[in-house]
Amino acid sequence: MDEKIKTKQERGEENSMLKERLRELEQSEANLKQAMETLKAAEEKHLLMIENTDEAIFVHQNGILQHVNRACGKLLGVAVEDLIGMNVMDFIHPDYQKEVINHYRQLMHGEQTQGYRDVCLLMRQGEQRWINVKFIRVLWDGKESILAFATDITERKQVEEALKAHQTQLTNALEMAHLGHWEYDFASDAFTFNDQFYKIFRTTAEAVGGYTMPSAEYFRRFVHPDDLTSAVEIARKSAESMDTDVNRQLEHKIHYADGTTGYITVRNFTVRDARGRPIKMYGVNQDITERKQNEEEILQIQKLESLGVLAGGIAHDFNNLMAIVQGNIDLALLDLPPGHASRRSLMTAMKSIGHTRELTGRIITFSRGGGGPRVKTENLAEIVRETVQKTVAETEIRLTFDMQNDLWPAEIDEHPMRQCFYNLTKNAMEAMPEGGTLTVRGENVLIRTDEVLDLKEGSYLRISFIDEGVGIPEDNLSKIFDPYFTTKAMGDQKGLGLGLAVCYSIIKNHKGQITVQSKPGQGASFFLYLPACTDSAESKEGREASQRSKGRVLIMDDEEQLRVIERAYLERFGYEVTETEDGIEAIEAYRKALDSGNPFSLVIMDLSVRHGLGGQLAIERLLKIDPAVKVIIASGYTADPIIENYQDYGFQGVLEKPFSREQMQNLVEKILSGTD
Repeated sequence: MDEKIKTKQERGEENSMLKERLRELEQSEANLKQAMETLKAAEEKHLLMIENTDEAIFVHQNGILQHVNRACGKLLGVAVEDLIGMNVMDFIHPDYQKEVINHYRQLMHGEQTQGYRDVCLLMRQGEQRWINVKFIRVLWDGKESILAFATDITERKQVEEALKAHQTQLTNALEMAHLGHWEYDFASDAFTFNDQFYKIFRTTAEAVGGYTMPSAEYFRRFVHPDDLTSAVEIARKSAESMDTDVNRQLEHKIHYADGTTGYITVRNFTVRDARGRPIKMYGVNQDITERKQNEEEILQIQKLESLGVLAGGIAHDFNNLMAIVQGNIDLALLDLPPGHASRRSLMTAMKSIGHTRELTGRIITFSRGGGGPRVKTENLAEIVRETVQKTVAETEIRLTFDMQNDLWPAEIDEHPMRQCFYNLTKNAMEAMPEGGTLTVRGENVLIRTDEVLDLKEGSYLRISFIDEGVGIPEDNLSKIFDPYFTTKAMGDQKGLGLGLAVCYSIIKNHKGQITVQSKPGQGASFFLYLPACTDSAESKEGREASQRSKGRVLIMDDEEQLRVIERAYLERFGYEVTETEDGIEAIEAYRKALDSGNPFSLVIMDLSVRHGLGGQLAIERLLKIDPAVKVIIASGYTADPIIENYQDYGFQGVLEKPFSREQMQNLVEKILSGTD
């Protein structure tokens, strides 16, 4: 009985448990139903968000589109319903398809779970558009799929491409203009440079350790010590001042990587924060070394021309005075008996006049036209060797000549060229007071455009004077050819500072160039470039007249004492002489003599007179009267271009004041005898 009752109880408990389980199941079903409804609502909400977002969203399986939103259809320009089932590769630019496929494989193989890519699309209308895509691997309808979020970045890409093109153009422009770009960061105290900057300094970023360096290293490495203080100070003021009038440009000397010195100009501007504090400084450097060299060349020429104007004016009057002194001494010597006590003193005075004339010739080289070389084709090797050997005779200097066997001839004025070689030799001797070797080298060279400053392309002779002396300090190299520049004491008789300046002027007047290379303690090398005469015939040497031609001579000079001396000379030669003071008087005298049937054999005229018609205009009228007239021009201003090109003006010869009795006699007889 008890067992039956217990069993019944157990069955009741079991029924209660079943009912409780049933209620739990019903509650779970209700919860599941509610969860499904919530999930469905969430899905609908998310789909609604996907459909209404401006970001293009699509799902694809193995490249086949499963779902797209309206923004995607708008981006691709295709209706949403038409996109379903299409392959995404239909829209990828061919250049980017391989990259997209590789990325898709990495996602599907689990190598990545998501990723970003900039992808170029090729639209059906042929238009290209850029999108930035975020890829995520997801389950879609129970299958492994790719969910992608795409943002149109076409405008950004266009701006980037425009900036890139602009940067390329800017880089090209900077390179073409030889401009080096740099920026300075105030916080890190460091410069950053571009490649062109390093090109200016004849080095590379790799050679100096990169594109960035501290300011202290930049100034130490590249700025010349002479300009270091000023460069740092100007940079500091430029950074600190907000005044627009503050100097933001400077020029300074620099060190090239090869150890030589150059010049740059620097322009900069500063970027500041809202409080006006400097953040960055940007600038450009331009190499102006060539421009500075040209400016120095022009300045040197202007110096020479200025000195020449003064020298030319003084030389004319000085030579006239010396001609009077020389002529009177010469006449006095003719009148004195051979054993007279005064002859020795007069001969010494005559010798001094010769030295004075040489000095005048050196100074007048600077005048406009440089005295103008009267060139003949010469064998330069012979002249160089003879001049140098004579100059170093009885000294401790050893000579080495290295002359090319087939050295081209050159058209030169021998006298000033010998002076040039003499000056260079003396310069080498003074640089080697204890003795040493002077090497003189001659060679044929072909100069190409801009290979040597101020020389045209063509054939040249290069004459080199190379010594083993003390060398020339770098600061003096640019001044070495300046008139009166010297490192010698002012009391030194040899310290006038004209020697190298004379060489410079002589070579320039021969359409050549002289350059110098030197370092202290390593000697100096001077290089003379002279235009070669590669196709000229051998020069003809003038022959002195062997016979004296008698005749009538008309002289014109505004200096009475000079006329007296010229008359005395000519009468001693056996000529009949008529004097005139200016060109008008000379023309009238010549006309009357011609009309009378007793013409003048020769006319000697001063080039310029103080008050009246000078020789240049007078000969024009004489040639109209008598095209066969023979005229010698006489002048103390030997720098005048008329003296240089006297034949172009109708003259047969030139007498440079002061001239000796022999010089006058030889020229007169040569012209009247018709010898060359």
